[in-house]
Amino acid sequence: MELRVYTFGGARFEQNGKPLLKTGSRKMQALFLYVVCCQRVVTREELQELLWSHMPPKQALANLRRELTGLRQAFGAYVTIAQDQIWLNDAHSVWVDALHLETTKEQLTSRPLNGRSAPQLEALLNLYSGDFLAGFQVGKAEGFERWLQTEREHWCQRIIAVLELLTLFSLSQQILAHEKSIGYLRRLLQLDPLRESAHRQLMQLLAATNQRSEALKQYERCRKLLWKELGITPDAETDALFAAIYDGRLSEVPLPKTAVIPHTLPAPTTPFVGREAELTQLATLLANSSSRLITILGPGGMGKTRLALAAAQTQLERSTLSHAIAFADGIYFVPLARIQTVDGVVPAIAQTLDLQVDNDSPLKRQLITFLRRKRVLLVLDNIEHLLGMAPLVNELLQASPHLCLLLTSRQRLNQQ
Repeated sequence: MELRVYTFGGARFEQNGKPLLKTGSRKMQALFLYVVCCQRVVTREELQELLWSHMPPKQALANLRRELTGLRQAFGAYVTIAQDQIWLNDAHSVWVDALHLETTKEQLTSRPLNGRSAPQLEALLNLYSGDFLAGFQVGKAEGFERWLQTEREHWCQRIIAVLELLTLFSLSQQILAHEKSIGYLRRLLQLDPLRESAHRQLMQLLAATNQRSEALKQYERCRKLLWKELGITPDAETDALFAAIYDGRLSEVPLPKTAVIPHTLPAPTTPFVGREAELTQLATLLANSSSRLITILGPGGMGKTRLALAAAQTQLERSTLSHAIAFADGIYFVPLARIQTVDGVVPAIAQTLDLQVDNDSPLKRQLITFLRRKRVLLVLDNIEHLLGMAPLVNELLQASPHLCLLLTSRQRLNQQ
């Protein structure tokens, strides 16, 4: 018996091609969805904390037992419920739309896109009919709500990556593909309306397809959104593009190009051999939008810097038509071994980013403002001697929702 679990746009279940109607209480569904989506062994203690953290332990345990009884009745063929743990039963197939999206995307992006793989990515777009478990609510379950919000952001970023892939691929085709690119960009901006680079791409394509007035309107939408949500004005590049379109200088409006990511990664002097498992793990973490602080720990001389640079180089190489661009605004290596105190970190980052500094404004404020709307990977190398680094790291991450920090250190950041 195959069970199909649909999570995009809401929760629904199909068994052998037919809708499954008797699916129990909302909390029982939440238990099953959590186990299915986690794809691992889940403890009873974890489930109690997920759904009944506001209750005394005995009452929470009683509620869990009641819902597990319902789970056995509705989905018993698909899960194994032991004394302390619950996991998916391998005897029957469980297909999950979100996991299918993840697996298919990874398979397709492991090789260059072509005319055969593009329709498969289109199918993934059609699969994403709305937010992860849209409208699915469980009362008084803070743990589940936190998990739900994290998953929604994760899957939203995954479908944005698919849209980026399709946009880049269609841009590489003949002009007949421009309308497709416009459609992809419009949908991308529905999911991520503050992505200024996508607004620019859309303006360029609209101008190139004789939709000048729409291109100008797109600029206004971008300008108003940035001001309303972030209190900032568009980049100079966006303003210059608007001026060229407004003045009718369309010959100065280039078509969007496939991405070239700015970076300051030093050229490797020797080939990087081995440590594939660690590189794969780092690539997985860097591809996860919720993994925004990653630290490579180890004693001196174990190759932390080289590993970090290899991981960053891998991300840089993904700026091709075969990969989505997680760090479209740059990948920067900031060596900190010679920086004596934490006060020198912000100037070091600003110098690496080639930040245009206003001497009348605090440098940290300028850095945060610059990073606030950027999709950047900063590799901060050798931070162990910089006492008091944790508050700065937290401040940067909180102010910059798309910033990712890859650190190398001899000790954990929270131990400093």
